[in-house]
Amino acid sequence: MPARVAILVETSGNLGRELLRGAVDWAREHAAWEVTMEAGDATRTSLLPGWRGDGIIARSRSPTHAAAVAACDLPRVLLGMEAPPPRGQRRPQLRGPTWDLAVMAALAVEHFRARGFRRLA
Repeated sequence: MPARVAILVETSGNLGRELLRGAVDWAREHAAWEVTMEAGDATRTSLLPGWRGDGIIARSRSPTHAAAVAACDLPRVLLGMEAPPPRGQRRPQLRGPTWDLAVMAALAVEHFRARGFRRLA
C-alpha cells in the first residue's frame, strides 16, 4: 500500500510549484506515494484536522499554518518554515552559521584565477 503524503505548499509562485514538482518527481522514481494536496493557498488548514496520512511536506510563512502542521502527530518535513516548539517547551536559542566574506571572496578569486581569468569585477 502506498504511503499517503500531504504536500502543503503555496503554488501561486514559482518556488512552491518547483517544490511540488520536485517532491512528486522524487516520489515517482523512489517511493510509492499517494500524494494529497489542498488546492489554493498553503496557509489553509482544512485538510489537516483528522487527515489520516503517513506524513506531511509543508512550506508556509503563516504562524497559524505552522502551528496546524506542528499539531499533527505525523512525520513532517518543513521547508523554509518555523514550527512552534512542542507544548510546554521553549524554543532552543541557536545561532545560524556565520560567514567570513573576506575568505569567501578570496576563494572565489582563487577559483577563477586557477581557470585562467585575470580580470575580475
